[in-house]
Amino acid sequence: MKFGFLTWCFPSLKLQDVLTWASQKGFECVGLDRWSWEVNEAKSLFAQYDLHITSLGTPVNLLDPDKKKQKENVRLVKRMIVHAEKLDIDIVDIFAGRDYTRPVEESFKPYRKMMAPLAKFAADHGRKLAIENCPMMHDGWPGGTNIAYSPAIWETMFDLVPDKNVGLTFDPAHFIWLGMDYLGAVKTFGKRIFHVHVKDCEILEDKLAVEGILGHRWWRYRMPGWGEVNWPAFLSALMDVGFTGDLNLEHEDPLFGFDDLAHSAEKVKKSLLAGQKYLSQYLVKE
Repeated sequence: MKFGFLTWCFPSLKLQDVLTWASQKGFECVGLDRWSWEVNEAKSLFAQYDLHITSLGTPVNLLDPDKKKQKENVRLVKRMIVHAEKLDIDIVDIFAGRDYTRPVEESFKPYRKMMAPLAKFAADHGRKLAIENCPMMHDGWPGGTNIAYSPAIWETMFDLVPDKNVGLTFDPAHFIWLGMDYLGAVKTFGKRIFHVHVKDCEILEDKLAVEGILGHRWWRYRMPGWGEVNWPAFLSALMDVGFTGDLNLEHEDPLFGFDDLAHSAEKVKKSLLAGQKYLSQYLVKE
Protein backbone atom coordinates (compact mmCIF):
# COMPACT_ATOMS: atom_id res chain seq x y z
CA MET A 1 0.00 0.00 0.00
CA LYS A 2 1.33 3.40 -1.01
CA PHE A 3 0.56 6.46 1.12
CA GLY A 4 -0.17 9.98 -0.12
CA PHE A 5 -2.89 12.62 -0.27
CA LEU A 6 -5.59 14.18 -2.45
CA THR A 7 -4.38 17.33 -4.15
CA TRP A 8 -7.63 19.32 -4.12
CA CYS A 9 -6.73 20.76 -0.70
CA PHE A 10 -4.25 23.09 -2.47
CA PRO A 11 -6.46 25.21 -4.76
CA SER A 12 -4.06 28.16 -4.72
CA LEU A 13 -0.90 26.24 -5.67
CA LYS A 14 0.36 25.06 -9.04
CA LEU A 15 0.22 21.30 -9.49
CA GLN A 16 3.99 21.18 -10.05
CA ASP A 17 4.59 22.86 -6.69
CA VAL A 18 2.29 20.36 -4.96
CA LEU A 19 4.02 17.37 -6.56
CA THR A 20 7.45 18.77 -5.69
CA TRP A 21 6.46 19.20 -2.05
CA ALA A 22 4.87 15.73 -1.92
CA SER A 23 8.00 14.13 -3.29
CA GLN A 24 10.29 16.05 -0.94
CA LYS A 25 8.24 15.03 2.11
CA GLY A 26 8.25 11.32 1.33
CA PHE A 27 4.71 10.83 0.08
CA GLU A 28 4.41 7.96 -2.39
CA CYS A 29 1.24 8.81 -4.29
CA VAL A 30 -1.38 11.49 -4.94
CA GLY A 31 -4.98 11.52 -6.05
CA LEU A 32 -5.95 14.26 -8.50
CA ASP A 33 -9.38 15.67 -7.83
CA ARG A 34 -11.00 18.92 -8.98
CA TRP A 35 -7.86 20.03 -10.82
CA SER A 36 -7.74 21.78 -14.19
CA TRP A 37 -4.86 20.80 -16.46
CA GLU A 38 -4.04 19.81 -20.04
CA VAL A 39 -3.36 16.10 -20.63
CA ASN A 40 -0.05 16.35 -22.49
CA GLU A 41 1.26 18.90 -19.99
CA ALA A 42 0.22 16.65 -17.12
CA LYS A 43 1.91 13.60 -18.66
CA SER A 44 5.17 15.50 -19.00
CA LEU A 45 4.86 16.75 -15.43
CA PHE A 46 4.14 13.36 -13.88
CA ALA A 47 7.22 11.88 -15.54
CA GLN A 48 9.41 14.19 -13.44
CA TYR A 49 8.37 12.66 -10.12
CA ASP A 50 8.58 9.25 -8.48
CA LEU A 51 4.95 9.46 -7.41
CA HIS A 52 2.14 7.07 -8.23
CA ILE A 53 -0.91 8.91 -9.53
CA THR A 54 -3.70 6.98 -7.85
CA SER A 55 -6.73 8.42 -9.56
CA LEU A 56 -8.54 11.22 -11.31
CA GLY A 57 -11.71 12.34 -9.55
CA THR A 58 -14.77 14.52 -9.80
CA PRO A 59 -17.63 15.16 -7.33
CA VAL A 60 -20.40 15.70 -9.91
CA ASN A 61 -23.90 14.27 -9.38
CA LEU A 62 -24.41 11.58 -12.03
CA LEU A 63 -28.12 11.33 -11.18
CA ASP A 64 -28.87 15.04 -11.01
CA PRO A 65 -32.63 15.65 -11.33
CA ASP A 66 -31.83 18.35 -13.89
CA LYS A 67 -31.56 16.07 -16.94
CA LYS A 68 -29.41 18.51 -18.90
CA LYS A 69 -26.94 18.78 -16.03
CA GLN A 70 -27.01 15.02 -15.51
CA LYS A 71 -26.02 14.38 -19.13
CA GLU A 72 -23.25 16.97 -18.87
CA ASN A 73 -21.93 15.27 -15.75
CA VAL A 74 -21.85 11.87 -17.43
CA ARG A 75 -19.99 13.38 -20.39
CA LEU A 76 -17.47 14.89 -17.96
CA VAL A 77 -16.79 11.51 -16.36
CA LYS A 78 -16.33 9.96 -19.78
CA ARG A 79 -13.76 12.62 -20.64
CA MET A 80 -11.96 11.85 -17.39
CA ILE A 81 -11.94 8.14 -18.25
CA VAL A 82 -10.32 8.93 -21.59
CA HIS A 83 -7.82 11.23 -19.90
CA ALA A 84 -7.03 8.54 -17.31
CA GLU A 85 -6.28 6.09 -20.12
CA LYS A 86 -3.96 8.58 -21.82
CA LEU A 87 -2.17 9.22 -18.51
CA ASP A 88 -2.04 5.51 -17.56
CA ILE A 89 -4.07 6.13 -14.37
CA ASP A 90 -6.10 3.08 -13.40
CA ILE A 91 -8.89 4.62 -11.34
CA VAL A 92 -11.48 7.33 -11.82
CA ASP A 93 -13.06 8.39 -8.51
CA ILE A 94 -16.74 9.29 -8.76
CA PHE A 95 -19.98 9.51 -6.80
CA ALA A 96 -23.00 7.40 -7.72
CA GLY A 97 -25.21 10.46 -7.56
CA ARG A 98 -28.81 10.81 -6.41
CA ASP A 99 -32.04 12.55 -7.30
CA TYR A 100 -32.21 14.47 -4.04
CA THR A 101 -35.85 15.41 -4.66
CA ARG A 102 -36.98 11.78 -4.29
CA PRO A 103 -36.54 8.93 -1.76
CA VAL A 104 -33.21 7.16 -2.15
CA GLU A 105 -34.81 3.94 -3.45
CA GLU A 106 -36.16 5.82 -6.45
CA SER A 107 -32.60 6.45 -7.63
CA PHE A 108 -31.82 2.72 -8.02
CA LYS A 109 -33.30 2.21 -11.49
CA PRO A 110 -31.79 5.45 -12.84
CA TYR A 111 -28.48 4.36 -11.32
CA ARG A 112 -28.52 1.11 -13.29
CA LYS A 113 -29.52 2.93 -16.49
CA MET A 114 -26.65 5.39 -16.05
CA MET A 115 -23.94 3.15 -14.56
CA ALA A 116 -24.20 0.04 -16.74
CA PRO A 117 -23.11 1.80 -19.97
CA LEU A 118 -20.64 3.98 -18.07
CA ALA A 119 -19.00 0.88 -16.58
CA LYS A 120 -18.72 -0.64 -20.06
CA PHE A 121 -17.24 2.59 -21.40
CA ALA A 122 -14.64 2.51 -18.61
CA ALA A 123 -13.88 -1.17 -19.22
CA ASP A 124 -13.43 -0.52 -22.94
CA HIS A 125 -10.76 2.01 -21.94
CA GLY A 126 -9.21 -0.31 -19.35
CA ARG A 127 -10.22 1.84 -16.35
CA LYS A 128 -11.91 1.23 -12.99
CA LEU A 129 -14.66 3.35 -11.47
CA ALA A 130 -14.37 3.84 -7.70
CA ILE A 131 -17.53 5.18 -6.05
CA GLU A 132 -17.00 7.09 -2.81
CA ASN A 133 -19.20 6.49 0.23
CA CYS A 134 -19.74 10.12 1.27
CA PRO A 135 -23.49 10.93 1.27
CA MET A 136 -22.65 14.46 0.05
CA MET A 137 -25.13 15.99 2.47
CA HIS A 138 -23.44 19.39 2.28
CA ASP A 139 -25.23 19.62 -1.08
CA GLY A 140 -28.61 19.11 0.59
CA TRP A 141 -29.01 18.47 4.31
CA PRO A 142 -30.46 16.07 5.27
CA GLY A 143 -30.57 13.88 2.19
CA GLY A 144 -27.48 14.43 0.09
CA THR A 145 -26.60 13.78 -3.53
CA ASN A 146 -24.98 10.33 -3.36
CA ILE A 147 -26.84 7.05 -2.80
CA ALA A 148 -23.66 5.07 -2.13
CA TYR A 149 -23.34 5.82 1.58
CA SER A 150 -24.09 2.46 3.21
CA PRO A 151 -23.16 -1.23 2.86
CA ALA A 152 -26.85 -2.11 2.53
CA ILE A 153 -27.12 0.14 -0.52
CA TRP A 154 -23.82 -1.18 -1.90
CA GLU A 155 -25.39 -4.65 -2.02
CA THR A 156 -28.17 -3.28 -4.23
CA MET A 157 -25.77 -1.28 -6.39
CA PHE A 158 -23.53 -4.25 -7.11
CA ASP A 159 -26.55 -6.45 -7.83
CA LEU A 160 -27.78 -3.86 -10.31
CA VAL A 161 -24.37 -3.34 -11.93
CA PRO A 162 -22.10 -6.32 -11.15
CA ASP A 163 -19.25 -5.28 -13.47
CA LYS A 164 -15.92 -6.04 -11.82
CA ASN A 165 -14.43 -2.68 -12.79
CA VAL A 166 -16.97 -0.88 -10.58
CA GLY A 167 -15.93 -0.64 -6.95
CA LEU A 168 -15.46 1.67 -3.99
CA THR A 169 -13.40 4.55 -2.76
CA PHE A 170 -13.65 3.71 0.93
CA ASP A 171 -13.55 6.48 3.55
CA PRO A 172 -13.94 5.27 7.16
CA ALA A 173 -14.71 8.77 8.48
CA HIS A 174 -18.23 8.71 7.06
CA PHE A 175 -18.98 5.49 8.93
CA ILE A 176 -18.26 7.20 12.24
CA TRP A 177 -20.94 9.89 12.11
CA LEU A 178 -23.36 7.65 10.22
CA GLY A 179 -23.08 5.06 13.01
CA MET A 180 -22.04 2.12 10.82
CA ASP A 181 -19.45 -0.65 11.08
CA TYR A 182 -16.48 0.20 8.86
CA LEU A 183 -14.50 -2.91 9.85
CA GLY A 184 -17.35 -5.21 8.91
CA ALA A 185 -17.80 -3.35 5.63
CA VAL A 186 -14.14 -3.87 4.74
CA LYS A 187 -14.49 -7.61 5.36
CA THR A 188 -17.67 -7.87 3.30
CA PHE A 189 -16.68 -5.64 0.38
CA GLY A 190 -12.89 -5.99 0.42
CA LYS A 191 -12.62 -7.09 -3.20
CA ARG A 192 -14.59 -4.04 -4.28
CA ILE A 193 -12.32 -1.52 -2.53
CA PHE A 194 -10.11 0.14 -5.16
CA HIS A 195 -8.96 3.23 -3.27
CA VAL A 196 -8.97 4.42 0.35
CA HIS A 197 -9.45 7.99 1.54
CA VAL A 198 -7.68 8.48 4.85
CA LYS A 199 -9.69 10.76 7.08
CA ASP A 200 -10.84 10.68 10.70
CA CYS A 201 -14.05 11.93 12.31
CA GLU A 202 -14.66 13.53 15.70
CA ILE A 203 -18.10 13.45 17.30
CA LEU A 204 -18.93 16.70 19.11
CA GLU A 205 -20.95 15.20 21.94
CA ASP A 206 -22.01 18.56 23.40
CA LYS A 207 -23.62 19.62 20.10
CA LEU A 208 -25.18 16.21 19.49
CA ALA A 209 -26.72 16.27 22.97
CA VAL A 210 -28.73 19.42 22.22
CA GLU A 211 -29.24 19.24 18.43
CA GLY A 212 -29.86 15.52 17.88
CA ILE A 213 -28.88 13.54 14.80
CA LEU A 214 -30.84 15.85 12.49
CA GLY A 215 -28.85 18.81 13.75
CA HIS A 216 -26.06 20.11 11.56
CA ARG A 217 -22.35 19.58 12.10
CA TRP A 218 -22.33 17.73 15.39
CA TRP A 219 -19.30 15.99 13.93
CA ARG A 220 -16.21 17.24 12.12
CA TYR A 221 -13.60 15.59 9.93
CA ARG A 222 -10.10 15.40 11.33
CA MET A 223 -6.65 14.14 10.48
CA PRO A 224 -5.95 10.51 11.52
CA GLY A 225 -5.51 10.10 15.25
CA TRP A 226 -7.69 13.08 16.19
CA GLY A 227 -11.00 11.29 15.76
CA GLU A 228 -12.61 7.95 16.49
CA VAL A 229 -11.36 5.65 13.72
CA ASN A 230 -9.36 2.71 15.06
CA TRP A 231 -6.52 2.93 12.56
CA PRO A 232 -4.56 -0.22 13.51
CA ALA A 233 -7.78 -2.25 13.26
CA PHE A 234 -8.81 -0.57 10.00
CA LEU A 235 -5.43 -1.11 8.33
CA SER A 236 -5.36 -4.70 9.59
CA ALA A 237 -8.81 -5.28 8.07
CA LEU A 238 -7.56 -3.94 4.73
CA MET A 239 -4.56 -6.26 4.85
CA ASP A 240 -6.79 -9.21 5.80
CA VAL A 241 -8.83 -8.79 2.60
CA GLY A 242 -5.73 -8.38 0.45
CA PHE A 243 -6.04 -4.67 -0.32
CA THR A 244 -2.89 -3.43 -2.06
CA GLY A 245 -4.14 -0.10 -3.41
CA ASP A 246 -3.28 3.44 -2.36
CA LEU A 247 -4.12 5.26 0.86
CA ASN A 248 -4.61 8.99 0.34
CA LEU A 249 -5.14 11.55 3.08
CA GLU A 250 -8.16 13.74 2.42
CA HIS A 251 -7.79 17.04 4.22
CA GLU A 252 -11.05 18.41 5.60
CA ASP A 253 -9.85 19.35 9.08
CA PRO A 254 -11.27 22.75 10.14
CA LEU A 255 -8.47 23.24 12.68
CA PHE A 256 -5.97 23.26 9.83
CA GLY A 257 -7.53 25.75 7.44
CA PHE A 258 -10.16 23.66 5.68
CA ASP A 259 -12.70 26.49 5.82
CA ASP A 260 -10.33 28.77 3.87
CA LEU A 261 -8.20 26.50 1.71
CA ALA A 262 -7.29 29.23 -0.77
CA HIS A 263 -5.35 31.06 1.97
CA SER A 264 -4.25 28.12 4.12
CA ALA A 265 -1.60 26.22 2.15
CA GLU A 266 0.90 26.21 5.02
CA LYS A 267 -1.69 25.01 7.53
CA VAL A 268 -2.73 22.28 5.10
CA LYS A 269 0.86 21.14 4.73
CA LYS A 270 1.20 20.89 8.52
CA SER A 271 -2.00 18.88 8.64
CA LEU A 272 -0.85 16.41 5.98
CA LEU A 273 2.51 15.98 7.69
CA ALA A 274 0.73 15.34 10.99
CA GLY A 275 -1.37 12.64 9.33
CA GLN A 276 1.73 11.15 7.73
CA LYS A 277 3.56 11.07 11.06
CA TYR A 278 0.68 9.44 12.90
CA LEU A 279 0.03 6.70 10.35
CA SER A 280 3.73 5.97 9.71
CA GLN A 281 3.78 3.89 12.89
CA TYR A 282 1.33 1.45 11.31
CA LEU A 283 2.45 1.41 7.68
CA VAL A 284 5.16 -0.83 6.26
CA LYS A 285 7.16 0.75 3.45
CA GLU A 286 7.11 -1.19 0.19
